Amino acid sequence: MDKRNPYRRFGDKASARFSRRLPGAVPMIGLLASLAACSGPVHAQDSVPSSPTAAPPSAELIKRGEYLTRAADCQPCHTVPGGKPFAGGRPFKIPGGTLYTPNITPDQKTGIGKWTDDQFVRALKQGIDAHDNNMYPAFPYTSYTQMTRDDALAIKAYLFSLDPVSKKRPANDISWPFSMRSAISVWNALFFDRKDFKPDPSKSDDWNRGKYLVDALGHCGECHTPRNVFMATKTSTPLAGGEAEGWTAYNITSDKVSGLGGWSDDEIVGYLKTGIAHGKAWANGPMGEAVNDSLRYLDDGDLKAIVTYLRTVPLVRGKEEKPRYAWTTDDRSGIDADSEGARLYTFYCSGCHGADGTTSAKLYPTMVNQGTVGANPPQNVIMVILHGARRPDNPNAFMPSYASAFNDDQIAALVNYVSKRFGDPKASIKAGDVADARKQL
Repeated sequence: MDKRNPYRRFGDKASARFSRRLPGAVPMIGLLASLAACSGPVHAQDSVPSSPTAAPPSAELIKRGEYLTRAADCQPCHTVPGGKPFAGGRPFKIPGGTLYTPNITPDQKTGIGKWTDDQFVRALKQGIDAHDNNMYPAFPYTSYTQMTRDDALAIKAYLFSLDPVSKKRPANDISWPFSMRSAISVWNALFFDRKDFKPDPSKSDDWNRGKYLVDALGHCGECHTPRNVFMATKTSTPLAGGEAEGWTAYNITSDKVSGLGGWSDDEIVGYLKTGIAHGKAWANGPMGEAVNDSLRYLDDGDLKAIVTYLRTVPLVRGKEEKPRYAWTTDDRSGIDADSEGARLYTFYCSGCHGADGTTSAKLYPTMVNQGTVGANPPQNVIMVILHGARRPDNPNAFMPSYASAFNDDQIAALVNYVSKRFGDPKASIKAGDVADARKQL
């Protein structure tokens, strides 16, 4: 076996989270509208023969497929909260309407039970489904394209080992021009770099494994990389920060101010495993889901490989004056202790987070030295208040949603108070920012 094979942990052979970053911003309308006329009907770009009948997969292959399915973070997007895993139907709001994720259980009628090996691999690596339709690039085939065929088929073996669930997903409710799948082929021609992962022989085994996990299986760049006006990731600034379902996906390059440069390797591994890095960050929203349903299941070797690779990603400095978790009491000024935000914090928040933003019990995060609170703008503070939160490592510890309890003005007042007292004193939001965030509910 090649010593630099990044798939070595799964045997001698080298060898679908639905992307949180959904394409469909307003600037894309012009592209779709202008190119729809020339895009023609949607067909497979390559001929895909039917696979011959194969022997049932081994227990070892199914187990490996389960691990890879976790690493690829498929379950959260293909599962309605409280529903059966992988049965689909989870809604994702985009500017053009609402997308619903498909059922990927082996049900013959409503799932993928009739898909051949070639059709499954083509979907992951080319973004074309079993009916020859281009899939919306919200599905991260732009990252999965680097996945090896053996890994893709191991994932299929695991999914096909599950009990089939008969559940037809709701029809997508998407307005024109976003509803035109025919234009996706043009977007693919412009922005989709179809390629297989190739290990770099000049790098270590851990580096190659980490790059494969980050760029292909984990598709981290789909959320953590900024995008251009056509919603394609900016390859010039990988992992420099992006957006996921209205949440900020922070810079994870090794810049010491904007990224992870001030974190130790153990802190990053611990965060990926538990969602918590005390004194720095707590995972919420899509990142909390990624920890809970994916990253915490990875072995320590893979988590360390991820860190090894992230340490080499080109540094990108954002607009931060200091690390988000590094604000201190010396930075505070002009805090109104009698404001509505202060009253709301005292009544609703201080019991868990401490009157002074600290708490001896580690069940809930402190407000000081917390990257979410220290961010400017504090988008994720808005989202936590609206959506609530659960600890990835302890589902019994949770924060309820206050979306119906507070109006937009109250949430804005609370967020501004929290930011000025515990985070960046220059951070400020308006009621309109809260109203925009509510659209993700």
